[in-house]
Amino acid sequence: MLSMRSVLKLVLDGLRKPEWVAAIALLIQAVILWLQARILTKHGKTMEEHTEIARTQAITAELIGKALNQQEKILADQTQIMDEQFKFQRRIEAQAERRKVYEALFEVHTKLTTFIQTSSKGDGFAERKAWANFLMSINPCQKEVVTSIHLSDAERQYFQRYLHDVIGLLPKEGLGSVNQLKVVVGKYVDFHEKLLGVGQTPAS
Repeated sequence: MLSMRSVLKLVLDGLRKPEWVAAIALLIQAVILWLQARILTKHGKTMEEHTEIARTQAITAELIGKALNQQEKILADQTQIMDEQFKFQRRIEAQAERRKVYEALFEVHTKLTTFIQTSSKGDGFAERKAWANFLMSINPCQKEVVTSIHLSDAERQYFQRYLHDVIGLLPKEGLGSVNQLKVVVGKYVDFHEKLLGVGQTPAS
């Protein structure tokens, strides 16, 4: 049985031979290559995991982008619906207010013409009653014309001039000059056309 010393001597003697040195060098190189292969394999798996994570993140980002686009579209649709609802509500309000102005102006003009017609019949009682009805219709009409926010400037100015001319002829006492009132009515021959415009709802 070889002793430790004999084994060491045998190994040292072998190291002096070129073929042994070459064999050992190849063995070391093989071990190094194996270690490198393992490292590269692990690195490759790590890269694959990173690639998969990056792909998952990209898919997630794409889905988030689509969701945001969808949400933006929904918000735009909701904004449009609310805008249409607001416009519709404004039209309803405008229609209701203009209707009040229309009725007030129609009443004033109707009662004025009724008084003029009644005064020509010589019926004092009917004439006084028609005159009183006409006077009672003026103040509510003035209020509607002045406070309305849905009349155009041209409409407001026209009907304010009409009321101003009518009120300017109201006597302090008595029934006043029927002829002068006829002149005012004749001055506003387009009154019914303008009044018809008030009865219509503006486009905006």
